[in-house]
Amino acid sequence: MLDVLKTSKNISTMRLFKYLSIFVLALLLACSSNDDSSPMMNDGDMGQDPGSAANLITNFAIPAAANNMPIDADVQAGNNTFKVFFPPNVNRSAIVVNYELSPGAQLFIGANEIVSGETTINFTSSVTLTVVAENGDENNYTVTSEGNFTALDAAIENLRTQYNAPGFQLAIVKNEKLVYANHYGNADIAGTQSVTDASLFRIASVSKPVTVIAILKLVQDGVIGLNDTVFGANGILGTDYGTAPYGTNIENIQVIHLIDHVSGWTNNPFDPMFANINWSQEQVIDDIVNNRPLETVPGATYYYSNFGYCVLGRVVEKVTGMSYVDYVKDQILTPSGIVTMQNAKPGTETWPNEVEYYSQENFNPYTDMNVPRMDSHGGWVASATDLAKLLVRVDGGNAVPDILTSQTTAVNYIGVSDWWFAGSLPGTSSVVGKIAGEYNYVILTNTRPSTDIFAIITDMQQLMQSSIKNRSSWPNYDLF
Repeated sequence: MLDVLKTSKNISTMRLFKYLSIFVLALLLACSSNDDSSPMMNDGDMGQDPGSAANLITNFAIPAAANNMPIDADVQAGNNTFKVFFPPNVNRSAIVVNYELSPGAQLFIGANEIVSGETTINFTSSVTLTVVAENGDENNYTVTSEGNFTALDAAIENLRTQYNAPGFQLAIVKNEKLVYANHYGNADIAGTQSVTDASLFRIASVSKPVTVIAILKLVQDGVIGLNDTVFGANGILGTDYGTAPYGTNIENIQVIHLIDHVSGWTNNPFDPMFANINWSQEQVIDDIVNNRPLETVPGATYYYSNFGYCVLGRVVEKVTGMSYVDYVKDQILTPSGIVTMQNAKPGTETWPNEVEYYSQENFNPYTDMNVPRMDSHGGWVASATDLAKLLVRVDGGNAVPDILTSQTTAVNYIGVSDWWFAGSLPGTSSVVGKIAGEYNYVILTNTRPSTDIFAIITDMQQLMQSSIKNRSSWPNYDLF
């Protein structure tokens, strides 16, 4: 027994000396490591390297191809933040991202690792991404989804309810880029077909700016002048319409008078473009020239005139040898990349993707008026995106080549930095506008109320203006 105890004591003493020796050796080595010139130690002798502390996201993208989107999301980087603008109507609940990190780092949401190009992320609300460095250091990034116009969308739905409107369509352009386009509700009255971005609407009097652009193009090309007279032996149309000699001052009507609604003709006792719906344009013009005297001197008094723009359409045809519609398509629309705008079809016929028109008045939008005859003052059928494409070609911006020079547009509201224009027919209402020389907008619907027909137009215009002016952040992508 004693011998065993003695042996145990000796082992304990030996262990003590061993531990002391190790401690002294470690102390000496630690001291010697402070001497940079010492060759005694290298990194391998110190144990495993804990790794890099770098924990940055060096690239972050949300590609269109991986997420069934028409265009890549616009990712705007800040101080440990990413502001993401998604294209409209994208399902953000399962989004694939592509990213690059500091060497050796990994990306997590909570405890779940995110694999670039594979893992889906729910971006319906803000997301915190954590970059973990090789040494375990963490760095958080906040990703917010900005690509929605929820307030505007909700306001459009309110308009649908307020005015019992089947559908709406809109487009917003910033610095000549289409930054938002959306559609709402139904293309048909029965509610079986939805409006899409490709849906076509009658744009009513918004056709007039299209005609102004066509006339200004002819002026720019030196074909006609704004001060050229229209009727009579020395006029553009000569004596093609009516019976000479003409009534007082008719031969003094100039192109600019028709554009500015100051020809001297009025709608008293009725608007001729809504009467005698089976007459041709030639018959209408013949009748007015022969039977409706001017009420004022040309250039003196403003009277809104659909008839005046009907005459402008015939001016285009006279000097080009083409139909008004063909000239506009050839010289204005096609160069602007617009292929779906059309003149309305007769009666109940419609173009592919054209919506149905819901008239809340005692007026049939198909059989009680001759919309094709309205070509140059109210006959065009278009989408909001079509009209947005046209606006960027005449807005004086530098990003997209204009089809008209600033000198040409200076004579008309088209060259002004702030303006808006509306159209209205039974079954349709439309507004286009420009704000601060930076924004263009279009909003269309397939109805018109039975009481105050201007109320819906005013509300549409004010909604678009306030939505644009009150928004501080915009995407940089281009949906065109």
